[in-house]
Amino acid sequence: MCSIGFQKSNFMNAYFLNAGIFIKALDHSFALPRDVDGHIRCRSKFMVHDTETDCINLDDASKEVMTAGLGELVTGILNPSLTLKGLKEVLADHPVLLYQTTLAAKKHLGL
Repeated sequence: MCSIGFQKSNFMNAYFLNAGIFIKALDHSFALPRDVDGHIRCRSKFMVHDTETDCINLDDASKEVMTAGLGELVTGILNPSLTLKGLKEVLADHPVLLYQTTLAAKKHLGL
Protein backbone atom coordinates (compact mmCIF):
# COMPACT_ATOMS: atom_id res chain seq x y z
CA MET A 1 0.00 0.00 0.00
CA CYS A 2 1.27 3.50 -0.81
CA SER A 3 0.33 7.01 0.23
CA ILE A 4 1.39 10.27 -1.43
CA GLY A 5 1.34 13.71 0.12
CA PHE A 6 2.63 17.23 -0.47
CA GLN A 7 4.76 18.92 2.17
CA LYS A 8 5.03 22.71 2.21
CA SER A 9 8.59 24.01 2.11
CA ASN A 10 9.84 27.11 3.89
CA PHE A 11 10.23 28.70 0.46
CA MET A 12 7.57 30.87 -1.22
CA ASN A 13 5.25 28.42 -2.96
CA ALA A 14 7.50 25.34 -2.94
CA TYR A 15 6.55 21.79 -2.07
CA PHE A 16 8.01 18.32 -1.67
CA LEU A 17 6.09 15.35 -3.07
CA ASN A 18 6.51 12.57 -0.51
CA ALA A 19 5.38 8.96 -0.64
CA GLY A 20 5.10 6.30 2.02
CA ILE A 21 5.23 2.58 1.30
CA PHE A 22 3.41 0.39 3.81
CA ILE A 23 4.01 -3.30 4.44
CA LYS A 24 0.64 -4.72 5.49
CA ALA A 25 2.26 -7.69 7.24
CA LEU A 26 3.77 -5.24 9.73
CA ASP A 27 0.60 -3.30 10.50
CA HIS A 28 -2.98 -3.83 9.31
CA SER A 29 -4.38 -0.80 11.13
CA PHE A 30 -3.69 1.83 8.46
CA ALA A 31 -7.16 2.72 7.18
CA LEU A 32 -6.06 6.00 5.59
CA PRO A 33 -2.28 6.15 5.99
CA ARG A 34 -0.22 9.31 5.77
CA ASP A 35 2.97 9.34 3.71
CA VAL A 36 5.03 10.21 6.80
CA ASP A 37 3.89 7.01 8.53
CA GLY A 38 5.22 4.71 5.81
CA HIS A 39 7.57 1.85 6.60
CA ILE A 40 9.63 3.18 3.70
CA ARG A 41 9.49 6.85 2.79
CA CYS A 42 10.66 8.47 -0.41
CA ARG A 43 10.48 11.77 -2.22
CA SER A 44 9.90 12.63 -5.87
CA LYS A 45 12.63 14.29 -7.94
CA PHE A 46 11.98 16.90 -10.61
CA MET A 47 14.09 18.21 -13.49
CA VAL A 48 13.82 22.02 -13.53
CA HIS A 49 16.02 23.98 -15.95
CA ASP A 50 18.36 20.96 -16.37
CA THR A 51 18.79 20.64 -12.59
CA GLU A 52 17.42 17.81 -10.47
CA THR A 53 15.59 18.97 -7.36
CA ASP A 54 13.24 17.47 -4.81
CA CYS A 55 11.65 20.80 -3.89
CA ILE A 56 9.49 22.33 -6.59
CA ASN A 57 8.20 25.88 -6.74
CA LEU A 58 4.66 25.63 -8.05
CA ASP A 59 4.86 29.14 -9.50
CA ASP A 60 7.68 28.04 -11.83
CA ALA A 61 6.76 24.41 -12.47
CA SER A 62 5.18 23.37 -15.71
CA LYS A 63 2.61 20.63 -15.98
CA GLU A 64 5.18 18.54 -17.87
CA VAL A 65 7.76 18.86 -15.08
CA MET A 66 5.23 17.87 -12.43
CA THR A 67 3.90 14.97 -14.50
CA ALA A 68 7.40 13.64 -15.22
CA GLY A 69 8.42 13.79 -11.54
CA LEU A 70 5.28 12.07 -10.35
CA GLY A 71 5.47 9.53 -13.18
CA GLU A 72 9.04 8.56 -12.27
CA LEU A 73 8.09 8.15 -8.62
CA VAL A 74 5.13 5.93 -9.50
CA THR A 75 6.75 3.82 -12.23
CA GLY A 76 10.27 3.66 -10.79
CA ILE A 77 9.54 3.16 -7.10
CA LEU A 78 5.90 2.76 -6.09
CA ASN A 79 4.60 0.28 -8.69
CA PRO A 80 7.56 -2.12 -8.33
CA SER A 81 7.13 -1.94 -4.54
CA LEU A 82 3.71 -3.57 -4.68
CA THR A 83 5.32 -7.01 -4.42
CA LEU A 84 7.85 -8.17 -1.85
CA LYS A 85 10.34 -9.14 -4.57
CA GLY A 86 9.85 -5.79 -6.30
CA LEU A 87 10.28 -3.89 -3.05
CA LYS A 88 13.59 -5.63 -2.37
CA GLU A 89 14.73 -4.77 -5.92
CA VAL A 90 13.75 -1.11 -5.46
CA LEU A 91 15.79 -0.95 -2.24
CA ALA A 92 18.74 -2.60 -3.98
CA ASP A 93 18.49 -0.14 -6.91
CA HIS A 94 17.97 2.89 -4.63
CA PRO A 95 20.03 2.20 -1.48
CA VAL A 96 19.46 5.76 -0.25
CA LEU A 97 15.90 4.64 0.58
CA LEU A 98 17.33 2.45 3.34
CA TYR A 99 17.86 5.63 5.36
CA GLN A 100 14.10 6.17 5.24
CA THR A 101 13.19 2.55 6.03
CA THR A 102 12.06 1.59 9.51
CA LEU A 103 13.96 -1.02 11.47
CA ALA A 104 10.86 -3.22 11.54
CA ALA A 105 10.67 -3.11 7.73
CA LYS A 106 14.39 -3.92 7.39
CA LYS A 107 13.97 -6.93 9.68
CA HIS A 108 10.85 -8.08 7.83
CA LEU A 109 12.67 -7.84 4.49
CA GLY A 110 15.79 -9.55 5.83
CA LEU A 111 18.02 -6.52 5.25
